This record gives sequence, C-alpha cells and structure tokens, in this order.
Amino acid sequence: MPQEQKAETSVLSMKEKYFDSEREMKNRLNSRGIAGMEFNDLEEEKKDPQQNMEGLNRRQKKMLKGMKTAHSTKKMLFIQPEKEWAMFNSKTVYMESTKDENNVKIFEFIEREPYKEMQNEFNAIKQTQDIFMMMDFLHKNFFHHETLIAVSDFYKIQGKFPDAVKLVQRCLYAFEILFSKDFIIC
Repeated sequence: MPQEQKAETSVLSMKEKYFDSEREMKNRLNSRGIAGMEFNDLEEEKKDPQQNMEGLNRRQKKMLKGMKTAHSTKKMLFIQPEKEWAMFNSKTVYMESTKDENNVKIFEFIEREPYKEMQNEFNAIKQTQDIFMMMDFLHKNFFHHETLIAVSDFYKIQGKFPDAVKLVQRCLYAFEILFSKDFIIC
C-alpha cells in the first residue's frame, strides 16, 4: 500500500490573493448587514475609462493618460489609487526614522510649513462646524487626512457608506505613499 504524503503548511502562511483590500471592505461591511452598500456601481465606473475622455482635445487626452500612468508606477500594499484621484503632493509631510538609545528605529511623520498652514486652516474650519466649508477644503487639499476622516464620518452618519469607504481609502493611500523605505509593515 502506498503511503500518502502530507504537505506541511505553516499556520502563519497566507496567499497573496487574500490581500485584496476592496474585497475585504466588501466582506466586512456586508457581513454587518449595512444596507445601501452598492459596490457594483463602483466597479461599473471603473470598467469604461474612455467614457471620461469624450469632448476633450488631443492635448487634454494626452495629459489625462499621463496622469493615469503616473499613478500606477508603484504597486501599493493597501490601496491602489483611483484614476480620478489627484496626484499626491509629498512635499508637505514625510516620514523620518530615528534610533533611540536601545538602537531601535522609531518612525514619525514630520510636517513641513505648508502642512502646518493647511492644518491651521482646517482647525479654523472645524471650529465653524460647517460641512460645506470642510468639503470645499477637502476639494482643495485632496489628501488631507483629518479632513478625509471627518467627512467620512459625516458620510457614515448620513448612511452614504460607499462615499465614506472611498475617503478612508484615500487616507490609507496617502499614508502609504509617505512610508519611509525603511518602514516594514509586519
């Protein structure tokens, strides 16, 4: 009788196909029974990229295609950027690593002067509690993380969960762009 060989598998091993953030969001939100989640609408928007180019001249189409390819130069771990997202300006915040006395690397986000001005403007808008001013600020500062989270919370209260998910994804993408090369995600 031939003996059956047992394949040894590690308890901690995972296949790459399970690292799909969009599918994970669908599973998490749908498993809680959140009504109104229409992810099929989001997927239909992605299917036809030529639809957005109608009415543009050749120069505008070339610029738009260049912007789309500029997003896809790096494979992201958490979120892949949407085609309609603006380019990320990494000149305002960056991640820096330092070593403490035990020779352990500590990472922190360093804010530059333009970001501090942007943060002061956000704090002033937050004091007014005007959601329209906050959305206008978000339109000007596409990846400001506190604004993204605040407007996402507003959308969740309104029951607009797909919009809230999109804003959280933008926030995750912005932080992932800022990660230092030495920063390893475990």
